[in-house]
Formats: sequence, C-alpha cells, structure tokens
Amino acid sequence: MHAGRDRVEIGLVVYPGVQQAAVLGLTDLFQLANRLAADRLPDALRLRVSHWQWQEASQTVIRSFDSEPGPDNGPAMVILPPTLGDPIAREAAAPYADWLRARHAAGATLGSVCAGAFVLAEAGLL
Repeated sequence: MHAGRDRVEIGLVVYPGVQQAAVLGLTDLFQLANRLAADRLPDALRLRVSHWQWQEASQTVIRSFDSEPGPDNGPAMVILPPTLGDPIAREAAAPYADWLRARHAAGATLGSVCAGAFVLAEAGLL
C-alpha cells in the first residue's frame, strides 16, 4: 500500500443552507470511485467519505457520517459544497472557522464548490 495507509479521508462540510443534493451526490460519486478502483486498481487507496457539521451541544464540529469508520486522523481533504440560497452569513459560518483553520494547519487540502467558497472566505482562508 501507500506508506502504511490504505485510505484517504475526504470530509464534506454540512453547514447551514448547504445543498443536501450536492453533499449526497459527492458522497455517491466518491463511493462509486471506490468500487471502480477496487475492480481495476486493487492497490489504489480507498476513499473514506465523511460529513462534518456543527453540534450545538458540544460546541464543536463533529463527524456525522463516515463511510469507512476507522482511526480518526481527520480528513486529508475538506470540501465545502454549494448552497441553494444566499451565501452563508458571517454568524452562521463562524462556528466552522476555527475547525477549518485547524484542518488547514494540519495539512488538509481545502476546496469548495460555488458558494461554499464564502465559508472559506469567512474563515479567512481565501
């Protein structure tokens, strides 16, 4: 395998107003990529897809879905999907800012689709 790893985690951020169809569509797309790779490239890294959202009770961002539960090293890549409405308000983005900055500082690659870029901007990461 690849330096002791057999999977790479891609985290999808489920923030207020996120387009759920995009979150689920990306999840399905990465799961399909796993199946195709398993058939054609048996030594390829598997994709572990996770969803991350703010939990009011713990006042932190938590993993709310995990396609392949295992050791928690955090996602190597974080994607902010689009919204269907207006860009996220500063107050709504604030709970994600520290978590996104921490992921970036830990070496995660951050990306967005369309209005998801506003969440990165509110975190000071653009």
